[in-house]
Amino acid sequence: MRGMEPLLAMRKKGIKPTGTITVRLGAGHPDWHCYRETWGHPEILIESSDILPALDLRPLVGLHVLLVGSDYSPRFEAVAERIKAAAPASLIALFTGVGKGVEGWIFQNNETRII
Repeated sequence: MRGMEPLLAMRKKGIKPTGTITVRLGAGHPDWHCYRETWGHPEILIESSDILPALDLRPLVGLHVLLVGSDYSPRFEAVAERIKAAAPASLIALFTGVGKGVEGWIFQNNETRII
């Protein structure tokens, strides 16, 4: 998992990001913490090699989270469930449906709505 360390440091200092936290499944290197203008919109990357039960998602408590994946898979669903367990203020999960464009759902106040 990449990008969580700077968010954890912010939360330990009592700083709450002003924007939505984007959690992506895939590869890359999020550098949101390197630029002052993106501090309010952290990006977390969960790579295919990450072991989901070992991920500490507690810094997401009370924050608005956007989960983005390339498809709806058991891994995508497992990550969504882990984020829900971290008690975010809201979770929007978006994925590319095969031949259908973008699909997803919103989880807020313990209710799930398809979008």
